[in-house]
Amino acid sequence: MYKKSVQGWLKHLDFMILDVVCLWISFTLAFNMRHGSLDVLANSLYRDMMWSLALMDIVVIFFFDSLKNVLKRGFYQEFVMTVKQTCLITLCSVFYLFTFKEADSYSRLVLGYTAALYLLLSYVLRCLWKNCLRKYFGGAEKRSLLIVTISDIVDTVIDNIKNKNYGDYFVTGVCILDKKAKGRVIDGVTVVADEDDLVEYV
Repeated sequence: MYKKSVQGWLKHLDFMILDVVCLWISFTLAFNMRHGSLDVLANSLYRDMMWSLALMDIVVIFFFDSLKNVLKRGFYQEFVMTVKQTCLITLCSVFYLFTFKEADSYSRLVLGYTAALYLLLSYVLRCLWKNCLRKYFGGAEKRSLLIVTISDIVDTVIDNIKNKNYGDYFVTGVCILDKKAKGRVIDGVTVVADEDDLVEYV
């Protein structure tokens, strides 16, 4: 899945499934904390809510693009996005309960516990899963990459490729098109060509 660029929002299907599972686990634990039972499916109100939460999660991910650049996000960015996702799902849950006039029967503690548990569990599992993917796809089969850029942004480009890429490319060198800098080392990467001998080098 991650060795080739896959277009569309389904390219992060694994994260989506993981997110729904986290939400279900959080909801079940919240139900247990409030009602002392793990059998959520025995209660029709909470059973319906459980399936609705999964749908809400998928809709929020789709319309708010919550998984965009998920593999590139750092810990802080991931936490901010998880907080946003949690808030949106909680708001959707409240809207659902009021729309179907079930707010009076539904425990507000379950709603609060679910949000708190989901925030924690989803954040931790996302970070762990990203770490697993980076380790697995960062092994021996790295792809070579020649960076071709201009001098004004060369530092930024190299930093982005080396520290934020998730394809784990092996940077073989950099070519600066608007300056003669062959042989210079920038952030550990050697300038191997310029505009005149780029084609020959490649």
